[in-house]
Amino acid sequence: MFLALKEMRYSKWRYALVMGVIFLVSYMVFMMSGLATGLSSGHKKAIDDWNASSVVLTEDANKVFGASQLTRGDLDRVSTASSSDKSGVGLYQGSVTKGSTKENISLFGSDASAFTTPAVTQGTNYSGKYDITISQNLVDEGFAIGDTVRIGNLDHDLTITGIFKSTTYSVVPVIYTSLDTWTSIKYGTQPFNEDASKPLNAVVIRGTSGVTIDNSTATRQSATAERTGSTAKLQKLDMATFVNNVPGVSAEALTFNGMIGLLVVITAAIVGIFMYVITLQKTAIFGVMKAEGVRTGFIARSVVAQSFVVGVASVAIAYLLAWLSSLAFPAAMPFVADLGKWALYGVLLVVVTVVGGLFSVRTVARVDPITAMGEE
Repeated sequence: MFLALKEMRYSKWRYALVMGVIFLVSYMVFMMSGLATGLSSGHKKAIDDWNASSVVLTEDANKVFGASQLTRGDLDRVSTASSSDKSGVGLYQGSVTKGSTKENISLFGSDASAFTTPAVTQGTNYSGKYDITISQNLVDEGFAIGDTVRIGNLDHDLTITGIFKSTTYSVVPVIYTSLDTWTSIKYGTQPFNEDASKPLNAVVIRGTSGVTIDNSTATRQSATAERTGSTAKLQKLDMATFVNNVPGVSAEALTFNGMIGLLVVITAAIVGIFMYVITLQKTAIFGVMKAEGVRTGFIARSVVAQSFVVGVASVAIAYLLAWLSSLAFPAAMPFVADLGKWALYGVLLVVVTVVGGLFSVRTVARVDPITAMGEE
């Protein structure tokens, strides 16, 4: 290590150059990781807030929340240990308007007492038709308790009665309301024979004990069909599967992970090429050292130590600067500084930096003292 550090001090600008390149690549890896985590969280945070164990959709929805078409009567086909452990949820995506202010939102329909409905931190929960509660991030855009707003094509004012903590779905703020209000917003004046035939998108389940789904032919085609008009086959998904099928989540994760992996490979290549060139330039010096009895292993360890020091210093600086940068980003930016994940990426970057340095060890081992001194 002494030899490695002494040589780095002697050729400090040369090593500073490669440190700068590794720093920039590492900083980009941390930034991309933060964006990937932020976008992923932005797509599904409202779902995570349910603290649910599974979700029931129609089988023909191909595991997509918005494509599932259930009815309130289908709640009877899902059995749980307690009736409070299941909740019918509807989804509408559009915009909310207050005067000249217009914001994209995701609106969920859910019973006020259901576990899927978030607790308000200000005001009161919705209790009547045309009452809504909004997430804190909509308050940051100028909405407040007592405001009347319009959503979609509904020809009726909606009143904000409460505020719950900031959350998002599909990277936009969230609004909650009753199932009746949600039905009016999404389906307008479309008539329904009875409450059991009114639509839902999903049945959300809390807990795993006593959960069964009735897909029997008799139930679907006679009793339930006569009461609700629903003959759809139901499918229960665990939360990981459900979240992975939220539009955009899997595609974005695959894209960002692929780019991060490429940057890691590039880091190994940069260090490998740099250390190889440096080693070739020092062939004569290595020859003299070998002639004086310095072992090849000692020289090789020095080369690897230089790679390690360069990697650790560069990644540490990039890690710190990336964290400081995250503090300056606006709240609306979908960025999450997952320091644990960054630490793993940092270790990986240091490892590939050392691996890049190992490419030069073979060159050191092949140096012949007589030939090298002759060239000098």
